[in-house]
Amino acid sequence: MSRNSRREASSTDRHSAGPSYSRDNSRDEPYRERSRSPRRFGRGGSYRERNNHNRYGESERRRGRDSVDSEDPSPRRKGPTQDPADEPERKRKILEKESTPSQLTAATSAPKCFRICGIPSDWSEDDLQGALQDNVDTSLRDQHPYQLSLYPACCGPTKTALLNLEKCTDYFYCLDLFEAKYERIPKTAHRTEAHLVIDCHFHDLTPLNTPDDEIIADVVAVTGLAGHAFGSWRSRETHLMWLKDFLPKDIKKLRIMTYGYNSSLVGGTKSARRMSDYRSNFIQQLENARSFAENRPIVFLGHSLGGILILQTLVELNRSPHHKHILDSIQGIFFFGTPHEGLRTNELENLVDNAIDGQDSKRNLLMQLKEGSEFLENQKHDLSYIWEGFKGKIISFFETVKTKTVKKIESKNFARDGDEAMMVTYFSAQLFLPCEHRLPVQKDHTNMVKFPSSVDTTYQAVVHYMEKCVGA
Repeated sequence: MSRNSRREASSTDRHSAGPSYSRDNSRDEPYRERSRSPRRFGRGGSYRERNNHNRYGESERRRGRDSVDSEDPSPRRKGPTQDPADEPERKRKILEKESTPSQLTAATSAPKCFRICGIPSDWSEDDLQGALQDNVDTSLRDQHPYQLSLYPACCGPTKTALLNLEKCTDYFYCLDLFEAKYERIPKTAHRTEAHLVIDCHFHDLTPLNTPDDEIIADVVAVTGLAGHAFGSWRSRETHLMWLKDFLPKDIKKLRIMTYGYNSSLVGGTKSARRMSDYRSNFIQQLENARSFAENRPIVFLGHSLGGILILQTLVELNRSPHHKHILDSIQGIFFFGTPHEGLRTNELENLVDNAIDGQDSKRNLLMQLKEGSEFLENQKHDLSYIWEGFKGKIISFFETVKTKTVKKIESKNFARDGDEAMMVTYFSAQLFLPCEHRLPVQKDHTNMVKFPSSVDTTYQAVVHYMEKCVGA
């Protein structure tokens, strides 16, 4: 074979090998199972490599794609040695090109939200801002604008803040997706010493407003499967979070909280996903937050699995005389796409089968939510005794738009690019109780709780029934 012939054959082989996928040219925003080994970042701080998005709350806008938990496993590709000082900017550029976050998302420029707990009660927003800029992340001095919202903590004398960043700094970019970071702030002439807890996972209860002195009811929103306690309720179009930005203005004297828990399907910690653990922790969080107002009216909002968790909580409350006061205080429950008869799990099962950690517990959780599961049948039986004496209102919202399913696009890579399907059917999303109000939502399973404005018709329906629940 001549030299030219060999060159042509070599070129043909290369082109026939098919497309190659790298972290810089991926156009389908796939998930990747993340390597668990730490890497160096910037000036020597170590962190676990991951994508940026849903540490900020589901990375709230994803060009119409649903949220399914995942982590970015992409190890650094072999190549020429890079200057460690260039690493932060390199990662930020990668983030702008692709999306492989803890939940399947698309890269956008919306604000990223973080939670800061343990703030002393005598601190003002200026005190917190100064502490963050002087002791935690000096690069925040160059961040304009960023938004700090300071609220009384759900439990105890401290405060909790929500930090929204238009552009993520290196410090916040490197926060672990599932673990908090602890920062000691020394005492100064102007502020007391503090031990701050900073996270992006929003697990347990998070306050969303500063209620008036006379609180008439607690409102607790519970996110769904692989959801995020803040991002799951936040609009992709306007970046507003209606529980924080609309509801406190439309109905006064409410204490509004959101509840998060680790129900990730890909990546995350190795901790078991057991419904009994979810409901036990949820009940304890409610007890902690209501220790000085045990009989205050309460309204629950549950999206998808969040609705099932609320129902499981009702069953447990009914069994335990120690927690009966919570059950008796419930004035209303809002269900959004809650799969009382099960949801479509086929594609999610394939996703879990490709997970590295916790396959068994994740699959068991899906099997409990599968259409026709014994778990859901037993739940209906247990609830039948509760509904007989239940005096609160029940409002069920069901989706009317199909959702794109998760599809495997290459080894261990997934994108929400599969066939469209009704994740929770009309019949599954309703309890068919005499006291139940049933309302359609012209959105898919994920977007049905992301209200872009206060004039959204579904949001207005929520306000209407909420006022009836709390007597406003």
